[in-house]
Amino acid sequence: MSGAVEGVALLPCPFCGGDGAIESQPSYSQAANTHERHRGWCDECGYGLEWHSYEADAIDAWNTRTTPPARSYADEDVALEAAISAMGWTDKRMVEDARKIAAGFWFETYGFGGDCCLTGSQTTSFRSCLDGARAAIRLLSQGGKA
Repeated sequence: MSGAVEGVALLPCPFCGGDGAIESQPSYSQAANTHERHRGWCDECGYGLEWHSYEADAIDAWNTRTTPPARSYADEDVALEAAISAMGWTDKRMVEDARKIAAGFWFETYGFGGDCCLTGSQTTSFRSCLDGARAAIRLLSQGGKA
């Protein structure tokens, strides 16, 4: 993996702010010709984009994605803790998976599958709690009452 390719700097991860990198690995075509495939990737949180045949396309995809709306990390932490508390989760693995879901990792990479210990309905309920907590924090920051 590389953090910058041919002098092109990669933007930070849109979810955790970690350093962006380009992951490359062998891929095999139907004609049995070996070539590489490439994608933008964050080593810190595991967020990754789709694979591309050309490294330049992977760099462009990583650097031209939509920027998420600005949120303070403090507000996001409060929302995350409120949602985890509302779900009543204390198990370490469930809490770790909830944090990955909040960062967008599972849905971008696995959907409801992968190595996530939460069921689809638990994940959906958690996302609803998290969205509600985020909305309440936005309302309070704008001078409203929750």
